[in-house]
Amino acid sequence: MFARRGNDPAALRPSAAGSRCADFVRGAHPETEATEAIRHASLELMPGEGADGVSCAVARKASPAAALYYALEAGAAALLPGRFGTSCPPADGMCTAPPDAERALGIDGERRARMLRRIGDWTTGMRDAPEFAAADRLNGLLDVLRHAAGAGLGVPAFSRWY
Repeated sequence: MFARRGNDPAALRPSAAGSRCADFVRGAHPETEATEAIRHASLELMPGEGADGVSCAVARKASPAAALYYALEAGAAALLPGRFGTSCPPADGMCTAPPDAERALGIDGERRARMLRRIGDWTTGMRDAPEFAAADRLNGLLDVLRHAAGAGLGVPAFSRWY
């Protein structure tokens, strides 16, 4: 998905396949008047970052959801609810989400290190944030799903970038 140019880690650039993947994820989040209204209304209802059950990933150009899905690869990504960072499982649908998310995200050792490297490659390769807090985002997503399941809540989630 990416090619390194020389020894400089910042010289990572997306290949044609990487660019197509980013376009595919971006296309999963249409920017219509209706979707913008839903996203805006959701933000108005959401407690501030740092509240229980809230996690927010911020990047300038590279979608944090795309970075996560790239890092997870297809099998593990399929375990997460929704599609490319957008989901709205109701409270009764949260019974299966935490166990599946634990299998996808609750990892350690070399697999976790590889995922964190791939997230770094994505955010750097898409010319965005090489210092993106990937470990915080993985932990934050799991915390949100665990909180929702324990509190009997659903989990609205969406990706938004400008």
